[in-house]
Amino acid sequence: MKEKNTLKSLLGIAQEEIAIVLGITRSHCAMYETGKRSLPLHAKLELVKILRYTEKREFKDKEIQSFISQEVLRMQKAFEKEIQLNAYKIHVLEKKITKVERLRNESLAALRLSEYLDTQTDNERTVGMSQIIKTEAMEVFKRNNELLRKYAVSRETLKQQNKLLETRLTSENGCCLL
Repeated sequence: MKEKNTLKSLLGIAQEEIAIVLGITRSHCAMYETGKRSLPLHAKLELVKILRYTEKREFKDKEIQSFISQEVLRMQKAFEKEIQLNAYKIHVLEKKITKVERLRNESLAALRLSEYLDTQTDNERTVGMSQIIKTEAMEVFKRNNELLRKYAVSRETLKQQNKLLETRLTSENGCCLL
């Protein structure tokens, strides 16, 4: 559903304030927005002047310019901080992934050992040991496989979030930051 351009969305102020600026009543303004009534000529002319002026991208007021610049810088710093935090989280996840991969590989080695022990029917020391090793190794493998999936998804999510943040951070004049 496409959002209808209301006077509030165009001008950024409440209906009562719009009515005052246009020199009409609030109820007249509401009826205009619902299509039940048209604006008087003086209000239409004022609205056209306002809309032409507000289409300009640059602000002439130094206080507004300063405010916008400060807000853009604040948002850039927030994005940079979030990028750094994500980089740290990615680093931690990569360490966890390395550890889990090691444990997973150890469980695979234990499963291979279990298979080997099954072939050694003449060795009394290893009787029953194969099943114990196999059961434990399968449990470790299953647990670490799930952790590996979880950590990999988290790492990729953080990487994608960083790409988005970096795109916003480098966007032209910070226009997308606000």
